[in-house]
Amino acid sequence: MSTTPQRLLIPLASLGVVGPILFVGDVLIAGALRPHYSALDQAISALGTGPDGWQEDVAAFILGLCLLGFVVAFSWSMMGVIGRATIAWSATAFTVFSLVWITVSLFTSAPPTRRVHTIASLVGEIAVIAGIAIVGFGLRKTANWKAEARISLIVAALSLVVLILTFATSQPKVAESVHLGGLFERILVVVVLAWFTYISVRLIQRARSTTAALSTIE
Repeated sequence: MSTTPQRLLIPLASLGVVGPILFVGDVLIAGALRPHYSALDQAISALGTGPDGWQEDVAAFILGLCLLGFVVAFSWSMMGVIGRATIAWSATAFTVFSLVWITVSLFTSAPPTRRVHTIASLVGEIAVIAGIAIVGFGLRKTANWKAEARISLIVAALSLVVLILTFATSQPKVAESVHLGGLFERILVVVVLAWFTYISVRLIQRARSTTAALSTIE
């Protein structure tokens, strides 16, 4: 592989770091500035409605685009590391997850588009958990990626548990007494996006090492 396409992996993988950081930062700032907003009780998507809702919607849209860049870098970099089927299935799951962020930024949780927003969100959450699990299983027998395999499987299992808790505590009857739906959702989002950030850093490190080795040969 030539050094030119190899170097493209670094900016593409960097999007997997930039997108999550920008989104989480935006949610923290928007939540702090919105009067009477409760991060423990209310969903992140509630920040995407109202007069200043466009800020969170734009951040979600940008996150979706950044994650698409990650998918390209991941698929490209993992060639020869894990099987093609593993790459194909995980990349498909991550692409769905990326497109869901774009979808929910356009179809917000406001009443007219709430159904689309809710269904898309659930599809994205299931897809990303499945994708991370697939990566974890795929990396188990790879010598230099065993730590990432363990982390991926732990993240997938933890995310599934938190997703169930998020769904359970968001039900109207439960939410009246247990005001933790927003907290569980935030844990889920942070854990998943932290995984993307970590794997992106590993892809950047690998790309730099490969680029340096190719430059030495040339």
